[in-house]
Amino acid sequence: ESCRPDEAPRDGRTDRSPLLRPMLRAVTPVRSGALRRSDATIRWAAFGEGERTILLFPTWSIVHSDFWREQVPQLGDRYSVLTFDGLGNGASDRPTAPSMYADEAFALDAIAVMDAAGVDVAAAVSVSRGGSWQLLAAATAPNRMAACVFIAPSVPLAPMSPERTE
Repeated sequence: ESCRPDEAPRDGRTDRSPLLRPMLRAVTPVRSGALRRSDATIRWAAFGEGERTILLFPTWSIVHSDFWREQVPQLGDRYSVLTFDGLGNGASDRPTAPSMYADEAFALDAIAVMDAAGVDVAAAVSVSRGGSWQLLAAATAPNRMAACVFIAPSVPLAPMSPERTE
């Protein structure tokens, strides 16, 4: 039942937004670490202690893992949740060589993060450009991905039209 901001809910609750409270609670990693690729450091964090793991992919090189701040507490109640900052953002390094940002490299970074965190198999979730990296990671190591969830994926499956390329 909804109510105006200036009136209390009619069911006797005093909290006007009970659904927001759990989403906004602070969550601290149970483990975190770093790994090296070439001369760059990639940082990761693990939340929750469930038997099954969910790997949350970075959405793009310009968006760090804080993108998932609303989902991590909810998922961490039931699962282990693994996040990482891709190179170029967040707590990870920002190398200047374009080759460090290749799609294949990001996919391998995800597998390396799983290795560093001691995760054999995970259900992977991606949004936007992370979909390409997740698809490549699943193709590279299909035995490591229990499931793949693609949310609004930006996955180029065909060559761009000449008009759009320009």
